[in-house]
Amino acid sequence: MSTSIEVSLLERHIVISKFSFAVVGAVCAFTAFQVSAETYTSGENAAGATVVAPTVGRTVTQANVSNISNHLDALVGNIGGGFGGGFGGGLSDALDGGEDKQSIALFDTKLQNGLAAGEEQRKTSVWANGSYTYVDDDKAGTEFDGDVKALNIGGDTRLTDDFLVGISLGYSKSDIDTTFNNGNYQEDAYTFAGYGLYEITNDLNFAAMIGHTWSSVDQDRQNGLTTSETDGETMFAATTLTQNFRFDRLGLQANVGYMWSDRDTDGYTESDANVVAATTAQTSQGRIGGGVSYDFETSSVLYTPFTSLSYLHDFSDEINDDANAFDTGLGLTVSSKDGMLEGTFQVKTQLGRDDYSQTTGSAMLRVNF
Repeated sequence: MSTSIEVSLLERHIVISKFSFAVVGAVCAFTAFQVSAETYTSGENAAGATVVAPTVGRTVTQANVSNISNHLDALVGNIGGGFGGGFGGGLSDALDGGEDKQSIALFDTKLQNGLAAGEEQRKTSVWANGSYTYVDDDKAGTEFDGDVKALNIGGDTRLTDDFLVGISLGYSKSDIDTTFNNGNYQEDAYTFAGYGLYEITNDLNFAAMIGHTWSSVDQDRQNGLTTSETDGETMFAATTLTQNFRFDRLGLQANVGYMWSDRDTDGYTESDANVVAATTAQTSQGRIGGGVSYDFETSSVLYTPFTSLSYLHDFSDEINDDANAFDTGLGLTVSSKDGMLEGTFQVKTQLGRDDYSQTTGSAMLRVNF
């Protein structure tokens, strides 16, 4: 009898011991998971997307907005202020032609000679704009630098003498060295956008656009030891109101604009089992600026060098907690006088932010039908 009781007690002790070990193991596993689930925001343990994705998302949005704007700027004779808007001689003049050379917009090539007898008005444009942006962030703990290459193509048509609408498709490739975690961040993004331009008066125009970007991210840190992938989406919109002034061959411009974007990056698990939470970044940025240009012409080509300056203010999502910056630009537009072909080249540099700089070069080609 006593032997049976001893065996029973021994069995209970074994069961209790196994249960205790299981509880301790579960607690340890849960604790380990809690540690691995921490999302670092700086330093070598921070995932690249946590630090870089908001800036890359903003830069890709700016590239899309600027590439579309460059086309609209050139179409109505604008200088390329970033969100659209600039010098202008009127949308209908830009596509139809005219005879008064003194009233032409800076880039309105069709106005040089006017329409030939019996020639139909040009109401449709197709265009392509490529850009290269270099970004450099030197803030301690989140240092990175790299480039964003973007290409947009589009087409539009004039619905009335004063109103134009169009669509654009875009692709961008971002390649960023994330010095803060000894890693690399790469992002491929595809964009669909719609845009419009309305001529309020012959010298005042309003441009607007809205778009959606889908992004795919590959990244690593600790010299490739830890890798991960994730996806992101960005919604964006931008508007610009522009007033133009013309003094013979000299053009002056003033514009005010606004850009908004909402970047969402999915959560993911790194190869070392670290769980990184999803992130959201909303950019709200205002802009006010202007520019100067001057026309030089030959028998068949119009050359227009220009310069621009804009003040930027971030109402949210400031870069390195610095809400203010300046965009400076230099460029050249080359136009055929028959109004069919036009190309624009420009370089813009963003200055004034703490530990951050950004330079963009772009080229646009447009054909009017």
